[in-house]
Amino acid sequence: MDEIYCSIRVCILQPLPAEVRPELLKKVQSQVLTQKWSGENDIKMFRNWIHTWLAWMSSSGWKGPAFNEVHVQNLSSAVDGDTHDLVMHYIRQGVQTGDLPIFWDLLKILICTYIKKSAAVASTRSFKTLAYDSAKGVKHFYMQLLRAAKDMITIPDQASFNECFLNALPNDIRCELVL
Repeated sequence: MDEIYCSIRVCILQPLPAEVRPELLKKVQSQVLTQKWSGENDIKMFRNWIHTWLAWMSSSGWKGPAFNEVHVQNLSSAVDGDTHDLVMHYIRQGVQTGDLPIFWDLLKILICTYIKKSAAVASTRSFKTLAYDSAKGVKHFYMQLLRAAKDMITIPDQASFNECFLNALPNDIRCELVL
């Protein structure tokens, strides 16, 4: 009986009252984000998913802590499988204690649970082993290195990036760039 009562009281699963922001209600009914994340240990996939999802939330006008309930509700619908089960566990736990989870805390839990250090190995290796190709030029190499750096969990500082960039260039090009 308590479980039924708690499920009825789940505020985050109820839509916002129409008088709050009717244009947002119309938008959410017409646009449903279909890309879901199932907890894969893949940094690129996670970043693409979270970027798309946050852009969708932002375009809906749901920004800031005042929309925490909406963020949590939409997060629960944007994940699949065990990831969904974990989010729902924290939502239920919050309903039972009367304190709904904070969106960013839920997102941190998902990241810590599903994105492992091993996911960073490939992007770090790629950054450290990229080689200059004279057929493609310095600009292409710089852009490749920049993309590889952005894929890393801890993005290298400018000095480390410059060092890696310069050390991979042939001596004659390096001398021209340094002077």
